[in-house]
Amino acid sequence: MASVKARATTLMVKGLRAAFYSESMDLKEMRKGFEVLMSRFSLPFNVRMTRESISGLRGAMFLPENVRPKCSILFLHGGAYAMGSVKTHAGLAAHLAKAAQAQVFLPSYPLAPEHPFPQALNLLSDWLPQWVASQGLPFFLAGDSAGGGLALALHHRCIAQNSEAGKGLILFSPWVDLRPLSSEVQALEHRDAYIRCADVERFSQLYAAEQRENPEVSPLLQATAPNCPVFLHYTSDELLYNQCRQLAQKWKNQNVELQERVWQGLFHAFQALGSWLPESEASIAEAGEFVQKVVRMQDLK
Repeated sequence: MASVKARATTLMVKGLRAAFYSESMDLKEMRKGFEVLMSRFSLPFNVRMTRESISGLRGAMFLPENVRPKCSILFLHGGAYAMGSVKTHAGLAAHLAKAAQAQVFLPSYPLAPEHPFPQALNLLSDWLPQWVASQGLPFFLAGDSAGGGLALALHHRCIAQNSEAGKGLILFSPWVDLRPLSSEVQALEHRDAYIRCADVERFSQLYAAEQRENPEVSPLLQATAPNCPVFLHYTSDELLYNQCRQLAQKWKNQNVELQERVWQGLFHAFQALGSWLPESEASIAEAGEFVQKVVRMQDLK
Protein backbone atom coordinates (compact mmCIF):
# COMPACT_ATOMS: atom_id res chain seq x y z
CA MET A 1 0.00 0.00 0.00
CA ALA A 2 1.18 3.52 -0.79
CA SER A 3 2.28 5.70 2.11
CA VAL A 4 0.02 8.37 3.57
CA LYS A 5 2.22 11.04 2.00
CA ALA A 6 2.03 9.32 -1.38
CA ARG A 7 -1.77 9.11 -1.22
CA ALA A 8 -1.96 12.79 -0.29
CA THR A 9 0.43 13.70 -3.11
CA THR A 10 -1.69 11.71 -5.58
CA LEU A 11 -4.72 13.79 -4.61
CA MET A 12 -2.63 16.95 -4.96
CA VAL A 13 -1.47 15.91 -8.44
CA LYS A 14 -5.08 15.28 -9.49
CA GLY A 15 -6.11 18.68 -8.12
CA LEU A 16 -3.26 20.54 -9.82
CA ARG A 17 -4.05 18.89 -13.11
CA ALA A 18 -7.73 19.78 -12.90
CA ALA A 19 -7.01 23.39 -11.90
CA PHE A 20 -4.09 24.30 -14.18
CA TYR A 21 -4.08 21.94 -17.15
CA SER A 22 -6.26 21.43 -20.21
CA GLU A 23 -5.69 19.06 -23.11
CA SER A 24 -5.62 21.97 -25.58
CA MET A 25 -3.14 23.98 -23.53
CA ASP A 26 -0.36 25.71 -25.46
CA LEU A 27 2.82 23.64 -25.43
CA LYS A 28 5.01 26.59 -24.40
CA GLU A 29 2.81 27.14 -21.37
CA MET A 30 2.96 23.45 -20.53
CA ARG A 31 6.75 23.49 -20.69
CA LYS A 32 6.90 26.54 -18.45
CA GLY A 33 4.46 25.09 -15.92
CA PHE A 34 6.35 21.79 -15.82
CA GLU A 35 9.59 23.60 -15.03
CA VAL A 36 7.99 25.77 -12.34
CA LEU A 37 6.44 22.74 -10.64
CA MET A 38 9.43 20.40 -10.79
CA SER A 39 12.06 22.98 -9.84
CA ARG A 40 10.45 23.11 -6.38
CA PHE A 41 12.03 19.76 -5.50
CA SER A 42 15.48 20.42 -4.09
CA LEU A 43 18.76 18.66 -4.75
CA PRO A 44 20.18 16.45 -2.01
CA PHE A 45 22.99 17.73 0.15
CA ASN A 46 26.59 16.95 -0.83
CA VAL A 47 25.92 16.62 -4.56
CA ARG A 48 27.59 19.16 -6.82
CA MET A 49 25.83 20.30 -10.00
CA THR A 50 27.81 21.93 -12.80
CA ARG A 51 26.52 23.13 -16.13
CA GLU A 52 28.65 21.63 -18.88
CA SER A 53 28.91 21.22 -22.61
CA ILE A 54 30.39 17.83 -23.44
CA SER A 55 31.41 17.21 -27.05
CA GLY A 56 28.98 19.92 -28.12
CA LEU A 57 25.93 18.75 -26.11
CA ARG A 58 24.87 20.99 -23.24
CA GLY A 59 23.55 19.72 -19.96
CA ALA A 60 24.37 19.34 -16.28
CA MET A 61 26.75 17.02 -14.45
CA PHE A 62 25.97 15.77 -10.96
CA LEU A 63 28.68 14.35 -8.71
CA PRO A 64 28.55 13.47 -5.00
CA GLU A 65 31.19 15.28 -2.99
CA ASN A 66 34.29 13.34 -1.94
CA VAL A 67 33.50 10.53 -4.38
CA ARG A 68 35.80 9.15 -7.04
CA PRO A 69 33.18 7.70 -9.41
CA LYS A 70 33.65 4.24 -10.89
CA CYS A 71 31.02 4.81 -13.58
CA SER A 72 29.01 7.42 -15.45
CA ILE A 73 25.24 7.50 -15.99
CA LEU A 74 23.65 9.21 -18.96
CA PHE A 75 20.17 10.19 -17.76
CA LEU A 76 17.57 11.17 -20.37
CA HIS A 77 14.69 13.16 -18.88
CA GLY A 78 11.01 12.49 -19.37
CA GLY A 79 8.39 14.91 -20.64
CA ALA A 80 6.63 13.12 -23.50
CA TYR A 81 9.48 13.97 -25.92
CA ALA A 82 8.18 17.56 -26.01
CA MET A 83 8.84 18.89 -22.49
CA GLY A 84 11.40 18.58 -19.72
CA SER A 85 14.84 20.02 -19.14
CA VAL A 86 17.71 20.15 -16.68
CA LYS A 87 15.42 22.21 -14.44
CA THR A 88 12.67 19.59 -14.29
CA HIS A 89 14.95 16.61 -13.64
CA ALA A 90 17.91 18.00 -11.70
CA GLY A 91 16.53 16.58 -8.46
CA LEU A 92 16.09 13.06 -9.81
CA ALA A 93 19.51 13.08 -11.48
CA ALA A 94 21.20 14.35 -8.31
CA HIS A 95 19.50 11.78 -6.08
CA LEU A 96 20.50 9.02 -8.50
CA ALA A 97 24.11 10.26 -8.48
CA LYS A 98 24.14 10.11 -4.68
CA ALA A 99 22.50 6.69 -4.50
CA ALA A 100 24.78 5.19 -7.14
CA GLN A 101 27.92 7.03 -5.99
CA ALA A 102 28.38 7.87 -9.66
CA GLN A 103 28.55 10.90 -11.90
CA VAL A 104 25.34 11.57 -13.81
CA PHE A 105 25.10 13.66 -16.96
CA LEU A 106 21.67 15.09 -17.77
CA PRO A 107 21.71 16.42 -21.36
CA SER A 108 19.42 18.94 -23.01
CA TYR A 109 18.41 16.86 -26.00
CA PRO A 110 16.22 18.35 -28.79
CA LEU A 111 12.46 18.22 -28.24
CA ALA A 112 9.44 17.73 -30.49
CA PRO A 113 7.61 19.15 -32.36
CA GLU A 114 10.52 21.41 -33.33
CA HIS A 115 12.75 18.32 -33.52
CA PRO A 116 10.64 15.20 -34.19
CA PHE A 117 11.89 11.63 -34.46
CA PRO A 118 14.61 10.66 -35.26
CA GLN A 119 16.49 13.88 -34.48
CA ALA A 120 17.08 13.34 -30.75
CA LEU A 121 18.02 9.67 -31.25
CA ASN A 122 20.35 10.49 -34.13
CA LEU A 123 22.07 13.25 -32.17
CA LEU A 124 22.55 11.06 -29.10
CA SER A 125 23.81 8.04 -31.03
CA ASP A 126 26.34 10.19 -32.90
CA TRP A 127 27.41 11.92 -29.68
CA LEU A 128 27.56 8.92 -27.32
CA PRO A 129 30.93 7.45 -28.44
CA GLN A 130 32.58 10.86 -27.94
CA TRP A 131 31.08 11.14 -24.46
CA VAL A 132 32.16 7.61 -23.51
CA ALA A 133 35.72 8.34 -24.66
CA SER A 134 35.81 11.62 -22.74
CA GLN A 135 34.67 9.98 -19.49
CA GLY A 136 36.94 6.97 -19.58
CA LEU A 137 34.51 5.08 -17.32
CA PRO A 138 31.95 2.29 -17.69
CA PHE A 139 28.55 3.84 -18.37
CA PHE A 140 24.86 3.18 -17.84
CA LEU A 141 21.90 4.49 -19.82
CA ALA A 142 18.93 5.71 -17.78
CA GLY A 143 15.70 7.64 -18.10
CA ASP A 144 12.15 8.12 -16.92
CA SER A 145 8.99 8.01 -19.05
CA ALA A 146 9.83 9.22 -22.58
CA GLY A 147 13.45 9.49 -21.48
CA GLY A 148 13.34 5.81 -20.56
CA GLY A 149 11.98 4.93 -23.98
CA LEU A 150 14.67 7.03 -25.61
CA ALA A 151 17.40 5.42 -23.48
CA LEU A 152 16.19 1.96 -24.53
CA ALA A 153 16.02 2.99 -28.20
CA LEU A 154 19.56 4.37 -27.91
CA HIS A 155 20.76 1.12 -26.36
CA HIS A 156 19.32 -0.88 -29.25
CA ARG A 157 20.78 1.56 -31.79
CA CYS A 158 24.22 1.01 -30.24
CA ILE A 159 23.80 -2.77 -30.45
CA ALA A 160 22.80 -2.47 -34.13
CA GLN A 161 25.89 -0.34 -34.80
CA ASN A 162 28.19 -2.73 -32.89
CA SER A 163 29.20 0.06 -30.52
CA GLU A 164 29.37 0.10 -26.71
CA ALA A 165 25.76 0.02 -25.44
CA GLY A 166 26.37 0.42 -21.70
CA LYS A 167 26.85 -1.83 -18.69
CA GLY A 168 23.24 -1.51 -17.59
CA LEU A 169 19.87 0.14 -18.18
CA ILE A 170 17.90 2.05 -15.51
CA LEU A 171 14.29 2.62 -16.55
CA PHE A 172 11.58 4.37 -14.51
CA SER A 173 8.14 3.88 -16.11
CA PRO A 174 9.55 3.94 -19.66
CA TRP A 175 7.22 4.93 -22.50
CA VAL A 176 8.01 2.11 -24.90
CA ASP A 177 4.90 1.86 -27.09
CA LEU A 178 3.67 5.01 -28.85
CA ARG A 179 0.99 3.23 -30.86
CA PRO A 180 -2.66 4.19 -30.18
CA LEU A 181 -3.88 2.94 -26.81
CA SER A 182 -6.17 -0.07 -26.78
CA SER A 183 -9.73 0.25 -25.44
CA GLU A 184 -8.64 -1.94 -22.52
CA VAL A 185 -5.96 0.56 -21.52
CA GLN A 186 -8.20 3.58 -22.10
CA ALA A 187 -10.72 2.12 -19.66
CA LEU A 188 -8.08 2.38 -16.92
CA GLU A 189 -7.53 6.12 -17.39
CA HIS A 190 -9.29 6.97 -14.13
CA ARG A 191 -6.58 5.18 -12.15
CA ASP A 192 -3.79 7.47 -13.38
CA ALA A 193 -3.52 10.73 -11.46
CA TYR A 194 -1.22 12.30 -14.01
CA ILE A 195 -1.53 11.07 -17.61
CA ARG A 196 -4.61 11.15 -19.84
CA CYS A 197 -5.27 9.14 -22.99
CA ALA A 198 -5.47 12.39 -24.94
CA ASP A 199 -1.97 13.28 -23.73
CA VAL A 200 -0.55 10.01 -25.03
CA GLU A 201 -2.13 10.51 -28.44
CA ARG A 202 -1.15 14.18 -28.70
CA PHE A 203 2.49 13.72 -27.83
CA SER A 204 2.84 10.52 -29.85
CA GLN A 205 1.76 12.52 -32.88
CA LEU A 206 4.07 15.42 -32.07
CA TYR A 207 7.07 13.13 -31.76
CA ALA A 208 6.59 10.46 -34.39
CA ALA A 209 3.39 11.08 -36.40
CA GLU A 210 3.15 8.20 -38.89
CA GLN A 211 6.20 6.30 -37.55
CA ARG A 212 4.81 5.04 -34.28
CA GLU A 213 5.24 1.38 -35.25
CA ASN A 214 8.95 1.90 -35.85
CA PRO A 215 10.83 -0.09 -33.17
CA GLU A 216 13.10 2.92 -32.60
CA VAL A 217 9.99 4.89 -31.64
CA SER A 218 8.26 2.04 -29.80
CA PRO A 219 11.11 -0.14 -28.46
CA LEU A 220 8.59 -2.63 -27.07
CA LEU A 221 8.58 -3.88 -30.68
CA GLN A 222 12.34 -4.51 -30.79
CA ALA A 223 13.10 -8.12 -31.67
CA THR A 224 16.49 -8.19 -29.98
CA ALA A 225 17.03 -8.23 -26.22
CA PRO A 226 19.18 -5.82 -24.22
CA ASN A 227 22.72 -7.13 -23.84
CA CYS A 228 23.13 -5.93 -20.25
CA PRO A 229 21.33 -6.10 -16.88
CA VAL A 230 18.15 -4.01 -16.68
CA PHE A 231 16.51 -2.17 -13.76
CA LEU A 232 12.79 -1.56 -14.40
CA HIS A 233 10.41 0.15 -11.96
CA TYR A 234 6.84 1.18 -12.81
CA THR A 235 3.47 1.48 -11.07
CA SER A 236 0.20 -0.43 -10.96
CA ASP A 237 -1.94 2.66 -11.51
CA GLU A 238 -0.36 4.35 -14.52
CA LEU A 239 -1.49 4.29 -18.13
CA LEU A 240 1.86 2.79 -19.12
CA TYR A 241 1.42 -0.18 -16.79
CA ASN A 242 0.38 -2.66 -19.51
CA GLN A 243 3.25 -1.83 -21.83
CA CYS A 244 5.82 -1.94 -19.02
CA ARG A 245 4.42 -5.30 -17.92
CA GLN A 246 4.59 -6.61 -21.49
CA LEU A 247 8.17 -5.40 -21.80
CA ALA A 248 9.16 -7.13 -18.57
CA GLN A 249 7.54 -10.40 -19.66
CA LYS A 250 9.23 -10.24 -23.04
CA TRP A 251 12.62 -9.80 -21.39
CA LYS A 252 11.98 -12.67 -18.98
CA ASN A 253 11.24 -14.89 -21.98
CA GLN A 254 14.54 -13.72 -23.51
CA ASN A 255 16.43 -14.47 -20.27
CA VAL A 256 17.45 -10.86 -19.75
CA GLU A 257 18.91 -10.18 -16.30
CA LEU A 258 16.01 -8.08 -15.02
CA GLN A 259 15.41 -6.34 -11.70
CA GLU A 260 11.71 -5.48 -11.85
CA ARG A 261 9.42 -3.85 -9.30
CA VAL A 262 5.79 -2.78 -9.63
CA TRP A 263 4.89 -0.08 -7.12
CA GLN A 264 1.30 -0.19 -5.92
CA GLY A 265 -1.04 2.81 -5.86
CA LEU A 266 1.42 5.39 -7.20
CA PHE A 267 1.39 7.73 -10.18
CA HIS A 268 3.54 7.75 -13.30
CA ALA A 269 7.25 8.56 -12.86
CA PHE A 270 6.87 9.32 -9.14
CA GLN A 271 10.66 9.07 -8.79
CA ALA A 272 10.94 12.61 -10.16
CA LEU A 273 9.84 13.84 -6.72
CA GLY A 274 13.19 12.79 -5.24
CA SER A 275 13.20 12.69 -1.46
CA TRP A 276 9.70 14.19 -1.24
CA LEU A 277 8.14 10.71 -1.08
CA PRO A 278 9.50 7.69 0.81
CA GLU A 279 8.62 5.50 -2.20
CA SER A 280 10.53 7.77 -4.56
CA GLU A 281 13.54 7.76 -2.29
CA ALA A 282 13.38 3.97 -1.97
CA SER A 283 13.08 3.41 -5.72
CA ILE A 284 16.09 5.62 -6.44
CA ALA A 285 18.05 3.90 -3.66
CA GLU A 286 17.35 0.54 -5.30
CA ALA A 287 18.54 1.94 -8.63
CA GLY A 288 21.75 3.07 -6.94
CA GLU A 289 22.28 -0.37 -5.43
CA PHE A 290 21.72 -1.91 -8.88
CA VAL A 291 24.44 0.30 -10.38
CA GLN A 292 26.93 -0.48 -7.64
CA LYS A 293 26.25 -4.23 -7.90
CA VAL A 294 26.79 -4.23 -11.68
CA VAL A 295 30.02 -2.26 -11.28
CA ARG A 296 31.29 -4.69 -8.63
CA MET A 297 30.54 -7.64 -10.89
CA GLN A 298 32.42 -5.95 -13.71
CA ASP A 299 35.40 -5.40 -11.42
CA LEU A 300 35.50 -9.12 -10.63
CA LYS A 301 35.73 -10.13 -14.29
